[in-house]
Amino acid sequence: MFQTFLGSVHTHGGTVGISGGGARTQSRRASGKVSPADIDSAVHRYAPPAPHARALSELRDNHVIALYGAAGLGKRTSAINLLHTVAGGPLVTLSPADPLDWLAERDYTEGAGYLACGLVSSGEQTELADFTLGEIARRVQEAGAYLVLTVVTPLTDTRSGTIPHIGWSHPAHRDVLLAHGVDPAQVTAATQEIASAHDLGDVVRFAVQLAGGTSLEEARGGLDLTGRVVAWFEDDGRTGDEILEVTALLFMVGMPERRFEAHLARLKERTAPVAEEPEAPVVRAGVLAARRPRRDGDSLITIEYLVTEMDVDVPGPPRRCLVFREYGHRRHVAAELCAQFDDRFWAPVFAWLLETVQTSGPETRLQIAAGLALLCGHDSFDAVREVFLQPWSAGEYGPRSWDTAIYVLWCMCVEDTTAPLALRTAIRWSRSGIALRRQAAAEAFCGELGVRYPAEALSQLWHLMGNGPPYEGREAVARLYATLVSGAARDARVVLDDLEMRLRQHPRPGSPQLLRTLNVALAVLSIRDETTGYPAAARHLLMPGTLLGPFAKVWSTAIVNRPARAAAFEALYDVLHAMSVLSPSPEERLRPLAEALAASLPEHEHGLFRSEFERYVNRRRDPQSTGRLLLTILLSIFAPNSRPHPVESR
Repeated sequence: MFQTFLGSVHTHGGTVGISGGGARTQSRRASGKVSPADIDSAVHRYAPPAPHARALSELRDNHVIALYGAAGLGKRTSAINLLHTVAGGPLVTLSPADPLDWLAERDYTEGAGYLACGLVSSGEQTELADFTLGEIARRVQEAGAYLVLTVVTPLTDTRSGTIPHIGWSHPAHRDVLLAHGVDPAQVTAATQEIASAHDLGDVVRFAVQLAGGTSLEEARGGLDLTGRVVAWFEDDGRTGDEILEVTALLFMVGMPERRFEAHLARLKERTAPVAEEPEAPVVRAGVLAARRPRRDGDSLITIEYLVTEMDVDVPGPPRRCLVFREYGHRRHVAAELCAQFDDRFWAPVFAWLLETVQTSGPETRLQIAAGLALLCGHDSFDAVREVFLQPWSAGEYGPRSWDTAIYVLWCMCVEDTTAPLALRTAIRWSRSGIALRRQAAAEAFCGELGVRYPAEALSQLWHLMGNGPPYEGREAVARLYATLVSGAARDARVVLDDLEMRLRQHPRPGSPQLLRTLNVALAVLSIRDETTGYPAAARHLLMPGTLLGPFAKVWSTAIVNRPARAAAFEALYDVLHAMSVLSPSPEERLRPLAEALAASLPEHEHGLFRSEFERYVNRRRDPQSTGRLLLTILLSIFAPNSRPHPVESR
């Protein structure tokens, strides 16, 4: 039912899965230990806003503070800077799925800094919320740790004093420009170009362009996106057809023009004013403008010639495809549509989307999902969840809609504001009594949601595994591992570390729990990487800085448990063979892994492993060079004085 053709999901810039459209934005890990690279990225070029000094003082004195304010103010970056200044230990991002009372029960490490982003109020009475926050503060203070919470609205009455709540704001535009290296002689003129409507991300991109040598006039083009979209919508001469056209494009970026026009015609039919109520049209009145506005200077839409398979039976040469004129127009259009139109507009649009998904291919469904994800960032999540996510995830509209529900969660992971909502939604699905919804949660955790929240995804997949059929958790954990290797290799270790921990917890050979864990582990070590076609573990092992211990522990545990030995030999051989093919210096890369395996395998098992693995290699009847290389390296380590038997040739 599920199609794994996507890889990483990209939703901004106009295109998804096709060429063109400018820069791409990928989701990043949002929980667990903050890497040195992420810290450096947040600290480098940081411009502290006005509340920063007070926040730093309160954090030093109280160890726990909350930063509150609208999305797009840079609260996460500020929190990392604050914690980096006061905490002597590592920085850890806590899961946004954890309820507030869990923060009052968890353990904290002395000197460490903790960041909890995107928390939401539980709706508790002020007294209860104060008590919970007080318990959090007490535990953090007693541990000698530091914690920064970031929220949109205060978690309690800011006058209660339980923990300091600090209203956050943008840094001064001039400070942002200077921090990013803009020539001081140019700063005054550049500052005058920035309006209050520009979010911090727009200002930072503007500063980076100027610092890189882009002229002020050219850089201004990207900065003016918000104003241009707002002005376009506020134009009194704007027709209903034009508004419907940009609405359709919000969900169909990159579609060939003729196919787009067919979808647009069906949307117009859905939104046509009812004859009995001419005084209440769904959108502003207007006449069909055909294709002319797409060529006008003030149009938000343009034509690009793209090679695409979006709902096209026979791929061919580049086609005339519709995209937004500028990189940032799509999200600004979503914001304006949400702000200006009520349910009289959205009800027929949603009905059109429900119908379209039933007949569209995966590329179009992914684009629709990307558009819905953008709506979720503008106070429309409840509507999207009620109309689309809940029925789709339960299979009420069939397999195409079921797929699309998963795509929506993946696309929501691109933005910091919507990623926590995607995580909470998937966790809720995983606890559903509807089997298809639980399976949808598993698929979501295997993809972009797992890249964003690897530890949470892994935990939820093991939880789902306990629910039994029809869910097959072994393959899901393996697919999560392959996704992490291909998209965020440094996080793939989460899966291996988890397996090593679980194997230590089940030391009794032959126990059902141990065999189940070994089955999952061997599926992880065997799954193929879509890029190379070889085991993902081989690609992971060849990456700089990969620790060999977890791999050796998993293999050695499987080798000494007889029911898993044959599968362990197969996985080991396939990975070693792939490493010998992919590495320019095979022996240099294979020998350390063999040494780690020898150190992990009990010494009394060495002789049996040597003889049985040698027989296995001979039975494979692989080319002599490959088999001899592997045997020479492995057997020289497990029995330095032995010589491998000749490998049978074909």
